[in-house]
Amino acid sequence: MRRRTFLRSSSVALPAVALGLSTAGSAAADVRPTGSIAYPFSTIDVPAKSAPWTLETNRAALLVHDMQHYFVKAYAPHADPIATVLKNIKSLLDVAHARGVPVLYSAQPGGMTPEQRGLFGQLYGPGMPDDDAERAIVDPLAPMTTDTVLTKWKYSEFFRSELLEILRNAHRDQLIIVGVYAFSGITVTSADAVQNDIQAFVVSDAVADYTATGHNQALAWCAERTAKILTTRSAIAALDNS
Repeated sequence: MRRRTFLRSSSVALPAVALGLSTAGSAAADVRPTGSIAYPFSTIDVPAKSAPWTLETNRAALLVHDMQHYFVKAYAPHADPIATVLKNIKSLLDVAHARGVPVLYSAQPGGMTPEQRGLFGQLYGPGMPDDDAERAIVDPLAPMTTDTVLTKWKYSEFFRSELLEILRNAHRDQLIIVGVYAFSGITVTSADAVQNDIQAFVVSDAVADYTATGHNQALAWCAERTAKILTTRSAIAALDNS
C-alpha cells in the first residue's frame, strides 16, 4: 500500500445550504451518531439520464472515497445502505484488481491542526481524532499493497493531493467514485474531476449519504452536471467487456 500526500491543487466547493449544512450557530459534528444511519435502497432513484460517457477498463481508475471507520461507523452495520455499499465496493475492488484498473483510496489523516482544518472547523468542529482505529479503512475494503492511499484534506480528493498527477501519469481519464458521503465529498470530487477533463462515474449503489434524500439529491446533481451514473452491475459489466 502506497500512502501519498501532496500540497498543491485546486478545488470546487458547494454552498453549505446545498450540502445540508448549518450556516449559523455552533459547528455540527462531521459524523452522525454511531449506528444511526439506515435507509433502504428501494428509496434510491437512479437518474435515467446522465453524462454520455462509456466506462472503459484501459481508461479508468477506481477511487474508494473516505471509507474509514470514523465515517462508516455512523451507519447501522447490518442494514442498508452500508451493507449493500460494502458488498458492492468489494465486488468493484475485486474486478479492478483483476482487470488492472488502478485503485486509489482517500483517507483523512486525523488530528488536523486548526490551520489544516480551516473553515471546516467552523462547519464541523475538530473532525477525526489522531487515532489509528478511526482513520483505518474498514476491514472488508482494506487496501492491497499495490493500491495507493491519498491524504484527504477537504471535500474534494483533488485538493492538495497527487490524484490528478497519478491519473495523468497512468494515462487514465476516467474515475469511478464509490464510498461516503454522496452529497459532500463524492459530489465535489466529481465536480473537480470534470473540471480537469476527467470523466467521472458515480456508482449509485456503492455510495451512501446521511439520508435517502441526500443520496438521491447527490445522484441527481451529479447526473445533471458532472458524472455518468452507474449501478455496480453496469460498472462491472463495462469493465469486464472493454
